[in-house]
Amino acid sequence: MEASDLVSRLQSLGLQHKSAVSLVKTEPHYVLDMAAQHKGGEDSKLAVTSSNYTIRLFSRFSLAQTQTLTGHTDVISGIHFLHSDPELLVTSSHDKTVRVWDCRASSTQEVQLFKGESNTNCSFLSCDVNASDRVICAGTEKTSADTYLLFWDRRKAAVLGCYEDSHDDDVTEVRFHPTAEKSLLSGSTDGLVNVFDVMQTSEDDALMSTYNTESSVEKAGWCGPDARYVYCITHMRTWHVWDTDGDEDIQQISDVEGKLESLSKVDYLVDCIPAATPSNQYLLVAGTHSGDLHFLDLSDSEDPKVVSSLKGGHSDTVRCLHWDRETETLVTGGEDSLLCLWSPNAAHGKEVTAQQRKVKPKKVTPTKRTKPYTR
Repeated sequence: MEASDLVSRLQSLGLQHKSAVSLVKTEPHYVLDMAAQHKGGEDSKLAVTSSNYTIRLFSRFSLAQTQTLTGHTDVISGIHFLHSDPELLVTSSHDKTVRVWDCRASSTQEVQLFKGESNTNCSFLSCDVNASDRVICAGTEKTSADTYLLFWDRRKAAVLGCYEDSHDDDVTEVRFHPTAEKSLLSGSTDGLVNVFDVMQTSEDDALMSTYNTESSVEKAGWCGPDARYVYCITHMRTWHVWDTDGDEDIQQISDVEGKLESLSKVDYLVDCIPAATPSNQYLLVAGTHSGDLHFLDLSDSEDPKVVSSLKGGHSDTVRCLHWDRETETLVTGGEDSLLCLWSPNAAHGKEVTAQQRKVKPKKVTPTKRTKPYTR
């Protein structure tokens, strides 16, 4: 899809459905994060975490709630569906566990549970599963002087290894490459974004690239041609993009809000929507605390442009989003306890209420090994 096509698709979006995750106005259950199954079809599921430590499953295209998964006892920090079996869901939490759930099961009990070993038994602040679904990685909170990236073999529920020297503070993001199962990026409040080849036998050999944002990393991921680029959003609302092929610094914008001040109000940066085209590899999504969303074309770093906006769905900060290329629909979740489905040329928004509930955050500690990935 060309960048201009992505922009035109976003410009055609209108509010189709709303789903209330919580109806309690005094203590709303914030939507914290979401993940969508790696499959299409009307039965496709959306998994949503909220501030009461629960996971709710919704229909991706009607936002009707279908199931609730409970078990975590603290803030859920990461959520991802597996690729080969999209009915399996991986989550990490500040309760020092990583869990795998079967969305087909009538029971709400997890089917696998992973923890660190003695000295690495820490709160998990992020997690992901690689493209082959074999390896799970989770990043920990800093405990004493150490912070860790822990790896497990999902098939054996065994700890494969641990990286402990590449970050000096909380690991807020881990992301495997969408197709290259050996490539992993990590981001931390120490300001560093690292890229690893986890097939290497030691942490030193595995570390391929280090990028310094000089700030605290909030979100990071892959974008660009063949997902070759790494992007990062910091807690100071700066934006960075690097090309891992040659470690080129492609873009850095330290004052997105200021550059847009005369055009649109922006309070924070939400995430990136990759366009998957050489001409324009990404659109940045920004928001206001009153719930408006703006899609930004950053092809000119000195002159970012608002190419589309969405209003009337949320009334508070938007925490997460999911763009579906196949159906050209967008789902957003926010601190107003709402999920909003945005569809092309939607005329009216329908509201779907869901059962109430609530969620909140915590922390983690790991072991020392050198081989996180074994052939």
